[in-house]
Amino acid sequence: MSSGQNTESSVALTHERLARELALLLETGQTIVLWPGSGGTLVFHKIWDEMRFDKDVYLAEGVTFPYCCRRLEGPGTVNIHRIDGPNMLLAALPATDTEAVVRALEGTYADKVKPAISILEPALYNVNIIVHPVGALLNMGRIEYSNGDFYMYKEGITPSLKRIVYAMDAERSSLFKALGYSPYTYDEIFFDCFNMTFGEFAATSSKGPFSMQDRYVTEDIPMGTTLTVSLARKAGVLTPTYDTMIHLASVVNETDYFGEGRNLENLGISDLTFRQLKKYVLTGDKA
Repeated sequence: MSSGQNTESSVALTHERLARELALLLETGQTIVLWPGSGGTLVFHKIWDEMRFDKDVYLAEGVTFPYCCRRLEGPGTVNIHRIDGPNMLLAALPATDTEAVVRALEGTYADKVKPAISILEPALYNVNIIVHPVGALLNMGRIEYSNGDFYMYKEGITPSLKRIVYAMDAERSSLFKALGYSPYTYDEIFFDCFNMTFGEFAATSSKGPFSMQDRYVTEDIPMGTTLTVSLARKAGVLTPTYDTMIHLASVVNETDYFGEGRNLENLGISDLTFRQLKKYVLTGDKA
């Protein structure tokens, strides 16, 4: 790999494999940005520590992709139909490297991102880890009956489901207050990421999800929803609505998503105190 920046746009489920494969290719001075992150920087650090990876590289993550795209018919064909931003939260691990990462993005996405306090902001503010589980799980009968002929954003996010989205948003805000961060609202993050309101996005959204095995459940629950709950438990913050989504998904797919997902124990940082965890994401120091 050449020096400079390398952005990795992949589903969060591949982060462990990517960390192992990239460790064999990376060179000192390079910058890796995960789009989306969902705490992927924590996964990379765990894997790299296990591998004794010692290259001096910058590692960061953003809330989601800096563009909106869909696969077309045929291999290797993708339609990028919108560039997102302009205030997508981005941070490095540790946060002391964030400024250097933004500089590395000059000429590509530097004008689409907003420096976050730490990677916990882009990790937990991924809008999909709330709306996807809510929209999929609470419309599962409609999805299965229609064999996937379903537009979640257009028909599935009704006023009642929006209240559930906002309940999860309030629980997440309580976690960020415990961290000492000023929380953003769901609608603020949505607009900052996509430069449009939720309603405008829904009007042009694509069909899906198609089943309970869709990534709306199998990725967003274990990668993002689980991470939020694990951090909240460490902080002593209650998350009953998040817990409900994880439980429903685990029952439907007969999988222990919390136990197998991206929790602090599986990330190798469950032994840190809450104070140490806050310090670690800012400075990289676990002491």
